[in-house]
Amino acid sequence: MTDQAEVPAIRNSWLRLGLAITPLVATGAAMVLAMVIMPLLHRPLYMREMLAAGLVSVVVGLLAVLPMVVLIGRGAILLLRCAVVANMTRLVGVALGAIIVIAMAPAHLHKTVVLLWLAAFYFVLLIAESVASSWVIKHSKV
Repeated sequence: MTDQAEVPAIRNSWLRLGLAITPLVATGAAMVLAMVIMPLLHRPLYMREMLAAGLVSVVVGLLAVLPMVVLIGRGAILLLRCAVVANMTRLVGVALGAIIVIAMAPAHLHKTVVLLWLAAFYFVLLIAESVASSWVIKHSKV
């Protein structure tokens, strides 16, 4: 009986871990891909701007998935509601992050480039976290 109780707990732990690292993995993969592709296209990378946008995206992504990570195992309907809240948190968080970065950015930071990187990372996070949320909801109890 103990073995059967441990299986959902282990599964929920893996689901939590997979969902929690999604923002970091998605943003990091997009950064690595950009570091490879941009020089091949003979375009400037703007590394400081990319790192600033990546930091905002990771923090917002972690805040967006936090309710779902906490509530894994409580039912699919609750997780669906958390997914909607995560989408709204991501949208508002990236917009607020953009405002904060632009308002408080040092003079040497290109603000337009930060916005472009934020837009790119937003769409990467949107796709990655939507897929991860769907995966978690599919594997959760009903």
